[in-house]
Amino acid sequence: MWSDAGVQSEEQDGEQTRHVSNSAIWTRELQSEPVAMCKVGECLAFACLRTGIYMIDSEAREIWRSPYPVWRELEDLARMDSIVSMIHMGDELYCFTSSGGFSIISVSRGIEKSNGILPNLPGRVHRVMHHEDCGWIIMLHGRNVAFLSDLFTNPEIVNVPGPVLDAVPFSRGWKWTGWRHDGMMQREVSSGRILVSRTCSRDEIGVSLLGDKVLTNSGLWGAFSYPIDSNLERQ
Repeated sequence: MWSDAGVQSEEQDGEQTRHVSNSAIWTRELQSEPVAMCKVGECLAFACLRTGIYMIDSEAREIWRSPYPVWRELEDLARMDSIVSMIHMGDELYCFTSSGGFSIISVSRGIEKSNGILPNLPGRVHRVMHHEDCGWIIMLHGRNVAFLSDLFTNPEIVNVPGPVLDAVPFSRGWKWTGWRHDGMMQREVSSGRILVSRTCSRDEIGVSLLGDKVLTNSGLWGAFSYPIDSNLERQ
């Protein structure tokens, strides 16, 4: 964790801090590579590859540690699988792996409450997001993106021109940006089914969304490309 860096922040100060900026508030050596993290109130939860899941406070004091989740059905993939997303909701911490495994951990106790595997995904997971009104979006490697109303239902798969890289909730659905395209999906109010999904091509790769602005891989901001469709409502 770092405070504002001064002009001397890159100076080295002794052998032990050779690779640490002098603007760091604190530093800790980890047993393995950190692969995902999320904010939990004033605390931080993070996962270390095949080691465990941890929660620390703002002073880096450990609150709890939980064993790294295990899925028997994914044992053959364990060496290439890792946690890719962590999401905090209420007293639960949701951890997702690239092979579609998920683990639900109690925030207050650090104990796994349940786990499972997302069914019928047509690709490996690289990111997961959730919104109370819009459900789950599962971003996959390849030309598909998955949507779920809850984790224990079959996903709805939408074909896209390339991987989705970022998304934001949008009027009963999601809008996203990714590999040379922008897109959006909306659900029908009465049934909850996907009413319409559309994409619109872009010349560059959209890597992040902020409102109606897209940050591209060139480092420039541009406007989100709304697909032309009378059934899509702008928020």
